[in-house]
Amino acid sequence: MGDKTITIVAPARLHFGLVALTQSSSRAYGGSGLAVWHRKTIVDATKCSCSGAGLHIAGIPKQIADRIMTRLQLADIQNVMISVRSSIEPHIGLGAGTSLTLACVEAATRVVGLDLSNEDLQVLSGRGGASGVGVNSYFLGGLVGDGGRAGTGALDFHPSSASQSPVVPKVLYRVDWPNQWQVAVMQLKNAAKLLSRGKRLRWLLWLSRSSFPVASWIAISTVCENVLGRFAAAASSPAKCFSNL
Repeated sequence: MGDKTITIVAPARLHFGLVALTQSSSRAYGGSGLAVWHRKTIVDATKCSCSGAGLHIAGIPKQIADRIMTRLQLADIQNVMISVRSSIEPHIGLGAGTSLTLACVEAATRVVGLDLSNEDLQVLSGRGGASGVGVNSYFLGGLVGDGGRAGTGALDFHPSSASQSPVVPKVLYRVDWPNQWQVAVMQLKNAAKLLSRGKRLRWLLWLSRSSFPVASWIAISTVCENVLGRFAAAASSPAKCFSNL
């Protein structure tokens, strides 16, 4: 009998922004996003029939592979070879890290016979520490929106990759994206280099904490909540939602 292989195909995601990025709200983060399939992550996980084969990931940079293997070792995954056939370009806003990590974790655990829930897969992956959009769009597809996390006065804001949480923010809505609504994604040349993680994080911190007073962010959050709510309603019933505009 040959070695068993599991293949996972996962979408990219568009993130339409976070609603609450200050300590003035009772909720933190929260937002909406869309799973898109013009960019995909494709991962094969093969369980080796021989013992002592260890755990290996091919097709991605060693630094990223080591980080994912560290997560898989928490579940004592052994004798598995993971091959990344296709991955999304990182740091351009398409959710590459979440898509790749979850696909590797799901493929590896399934190929060794572990039947983990979506919640268990999320915890093992270490993703979804801040926004739930990436994790929820991975599992559910379509247009998703979550209600964020309960805020505290001492809450620090970090990207999902730098945060840990045992619970993904609750999904407030999930609707299929209408086929007639085409999505166009414009990408800067050398976007990953221009928007490196460090520069992007410094920009977000400067923007959220220095550029706008609290009152402005409250107004922005209110507008975002209204727009995203209408957006979700529109996807399920466009004619009804926009009939009064």
